[in-house]
Amino acid sequence: MPPTAPISSRAAEAGLDIRLLSGEEEAEAAGYGVIAAIPDAHGIAVDLGGGSLELAEVQNGTVGRRASFPLGVLRLPALRKDGDQAFERAIRKMLRAAGWPGEGLTGLPLYLVGGSWRALSRLDLELTKHPLAVLDQHTLPRSALRRLIRATKRLDFEELRAIPGMASNRAAALPDAAALLAALVNILDVPEMTVSSSGLREGLLYEALDAETRAQDPLLIAAEFEGRRLARFAPHGRAIADWIAPLFADEAPEDSRVRLAASLLSDVAWSANPDFRAERGTEIGLHGNWRSIDIPGRILLARALYAGFGGVDSEFPAMGELVSAERLAGRGNGVSRSVSPSA
Repeated sequence: MPPTAPISSRAAEAGLDIRLLSGEEEAEAAGYGVIAAIPDAHGIAVDLGGGSLELAEVQNGTVGRRASFPLGVLRLPALRKDGDQAFERAIRKMLRAAGWPGEGLTGLPLYLVGGSWRALSRLDLELTKHPLAVLDQHTLPRSALRRLIRATKRLDFEELRAIPGMASNRAAALPDAAALLAALVNILDVPEMTVSSSGLREGLLYEALDAETRAQDPLLIAAEFEGRRLARFAPHGRAIADWIAPLFADEAPEDSRVRLAASLLSDVAWSANPDFRAERGTEIGLHGNWRSIDIPGRILLARALYAGFGGVDSEFPAMGELVSAERLAGRGNGVSRSVSPSA
């Protein structure tokens, strides 16, 4: 079949079926994508694409109210031509016509889905010189919008494009994305925003899973897989976690997850030079492709692996400002002890 044939015809020849998602189906899939990576998400998933913007209420592992609007980044320049106040009024009118925000939909955090939001968050990491430049579950307070908008007005395209990891096509859309996010934050009275690296594609896969698979913990499943793949011997992480459990009788559930993940990963750095195993453990904890773990959790996981592979706790990379003093002093020491050879 010639290359000019319709995509649907070429897909059919290959034995594939193409189904176009409606706006509400796209919103639902984006919502489940957030839930797949952040099972306890409670707020509004906001998926920004080229042609549309989807909103989906997420809570208790389900997607509630959802809607789609013609507010993709390719449409925003025309909508902004009369200034940001007129732009926000137009968006408010559009959302109101669809029943947004309805009862219970204000004052909730946003979960940001899509490349333009991630680019905006990458700009935030650059502006704040964040010591851990991980986008997934990077949280922006409402106050961050002021510096982002100022930066998109101050920096030209070349300066934005020069930010590490910034794609050229995303850099060009940053001013419009920032203006749209500011409008949504004002309209929905949003306290904070969290980046989700999982979105529509992951949501479609998640929707196809059975209930038992959906209920599995993304962090622990990934840690067990990596622990099994990189360990020298048969996996013994759960045995370690069970053995030391009496030492942590009063820990919070989120502590238990980090401790178990650290135990499952307790042999992942054995192949490194012995002088650098602690550093390898830190790298795996901080930069692993983990889901369902926030930035403080990553630091605690990395600190546990660092100590478990012989690192001196006082020499752990200085990231204490990203974790509350209480959490770092109490749970951090405990988790580190959980995988230490001397535990």
